[in-house]
Amino acid sequence: MKNFERFNFGQSINDFISEKGLVKPTDIQSLVFPLLMKKTSVCALGKTGSGKTFAFALPMLHWIKSDELERGRMPGPKAIVLAPTKELALQLIKSLKSVSHHVKLQIGSYLGDAKSKGHIKQNMPDVIVSVPGALLRGMRDKIIPGESVRWLILDEGDELLKGPFRADIAGIFDSLTFPELTVGLFSASLSEAERGKMRELFSRIKLSEVDDGSANTIHVKIETYNIEMLDKEKPELLMHFLKRQGQGKGIVFVNKKDSLAPLETGLRERMPSKVFYTISGDLDYRGRKKVMQAFSKDPTGLLIATDVVARGMHITDLAWILNYDLPFESAYYIHRCGRVGREGTLGRVYNFITFKDMPLIQKINDSIAKQTALKLDVLKTKKIKDTREKPHQTARAGKKAPVQVVKKKVTRTVVKRKPGFSRRKKSK
Repeated sequence: MKNFERFNFGQSINDFISEKGLVKPTDIQSLVFPLLMKKTSVCALGKTGSGKTFAFALPMLHWIKSDELERGRMPGPKAIVLAPTKELALQLIKSLKSVSHHVKLQIGSYLGDAKSKGHIKQNMPDVIVSVPGALLRGMRDKIIPGESVRWLILDEGDELLKGPFRADIAGIFDSLTFPELTVGLFSASLSEAERGKMRELFSRIKLSEVDDGSANTIHVKIETYNIEMLDKEKPELLMHFLKRQGQGKGIVFVNKKDSLAPLETGLRERMPSKVFYTISGDLDYRGRKKVMQAFSKDPTGLLIATDVVARGMHITDLAWILNYDLPFESAYYIHRCGRVGREGTLGRVYNFITFKDMPLIQKINDSIAKQTALKLDVLKTKKIKDTREKPHQTARAGKKAPVQVVKKKVTRTVVKRKPGFSRRKKSK
């Protein structure tokens, strides 16, 4: 507790810190607290699980409560917290409410549905947690006023700077007229291009940029394995992987939503006793929530998903993830890996790698090397030959050559062969 005293939080925040049993601030919190306690806008980078949520929550709620005690409770929301997905928004609400219980402030969500609209109209909260599109529509429909907002927080900021999110946030930012608005952008990664977008978007304010040195890194409690194969072998080897090595709760990540249904159908036919769950962007929020609740309660469940669950989702007891497809964007490799190895537990990351993935591996390794201050294990693979069928080989298409699959752990090499990943003698 003594380590937090230097930040001069109010008694209610200190009560929360004591109840939570927090001994000292994390690296990212030590960097952010002094800035936000001065109401200085900030861009903060830190890995998943580094304490970014409380880094903005404690100073923000401290100042909202202080202003209320000094001036009385003013109408309208005092802070807006934005997330890229509804699932992450609900996780943020849970964290913020754990603090507001002590501070006696109201935290609410606005997700654009009739229930959210009814709650907001009936009882305007001090802090609104939302997703960009829904919030902007709520402001344009005069449901949510912008003139009272003193704080704007963007969680998973790199994602919110992309595509239509950026236009929505620009509209929200333009509607916030308070002259001393404090902005906080928090992310696990931020490229130079995204930094440029951030500075352009928030050009009327100055953001202090801080980095705890862990951004874009994988947790140290993660073991990484690469499994090399031909592209056409992936469905068969997935089944062998699940039978031999995919023990416990796990996620299989694919790049395209069109891959989910055929992959699930094939697995169900071959493994009828296994329970499979699927999630993609086509599933609406209620459907995703229902699937995630069922998957979270299943100790041996398998989730096949796109990157809609790669960010911000905290899933307890997740033992492993498998990148059935390596992500096209290197940042998503980091986010996928961030689902495991939490809270000091050992997590495992498996990568199915084919010839066409070689440029992606180089991008992932380049991103890790360029954007982190920590020494990380890169993805190491032998050079895979292009064994795709050439036109002059079609006459021999029916003849199948034996194929070896190489599995490499970051710290050692183990050769495995089809079928079933049977162990061969390890070379000296």
